[in-house]
Amino acid sequence: MPNAITIKNVEFRWSAKHPNAVAIEQLNAEAGERLFVAGPSGSGKSTLLSLLAGVVTPQQGSVTMLGRPISQMTPAQRDHFRADHIGYIFQMFNLVSYLTVVENVTLPLRFSKKRWKMAGGHSAASEAIRLLEHLGMGDPELLHHPVTELSVGQQQRVAAARALIGQPEILIADEPTSSLDADNRESFINLLFQECAGQKTTLVFVSHDVALAEMFDRTVELPSAAMRDVGCEMRDGLGHPETRIPIPVSAQKEVTK
Repeated sequence: MPNAITIKNVEFRWSAKHPNAVAIEQLNAEAGERLFVAGPSGSGKSTLLSLLAGVVTPQQGSVTMLGRPISQMTPAQRDHFRADHIGYIFQMFNLVSYLTVVENVTLPLRFSKKRWKMAGGHSAASEAIRLLEHLGMGDPELLHHPVTELSVGQQQRVAAARALIGQPEILIADEPTSSLDADNRESFINLLFQECAGQKTTLVFVSHDVALAEMFDRTVELPSAAMRDVGCEMRDGLGHPETRIPIPVSAQKEVTK
């Protein structure tokens, strides 16, 4: 079985006048793996997620998702691939204000016949409710309310259910817990883990909160722009340094449990 994610010799910059926003020599993630991505502001975390989602393509190197080279696809092919195979939890959730909770969750199914079938087709609303219940949104009175009437924590759970519906093979989460307190943050991540494990979904989770890293299988730490030409440091699950490996272009850190 191919890796869920394979990045090789990737360099991306937003314009020819700017330095690399992301430079990664090698990064792999297996199916079902939980990957934590850390790094200071400006290190390229959001750009990396855009590369993984096929929103942008690198000027150099390759990005392969589920064995398919998305960096070589046309924009229309990337859009179709993203709709079928990638769930995305946005930092600001990006819920549609005029839709109800259930309608927001089922929204991705309008763009993917594959995910529509995986969610049960015409009974997809039942799958949406199951996901919401599992994520702590089981109150029937909330299901048909506009999302504007929900708390931030409730909106976050709706965004997670929307990303998970239809069993996408890859889930990308961009700072989804930044507005939660510590107790709710850990509870939400554990619920996310349970759902991803049930669907064998690969999770790529970005956060500034490095205290969360120990919950994940591996951590990739992107360096600041000033440190991109320095080697990377491998660490074990306890954060202890193991060895130093020179990577002249990327300087990514990987932490393996």
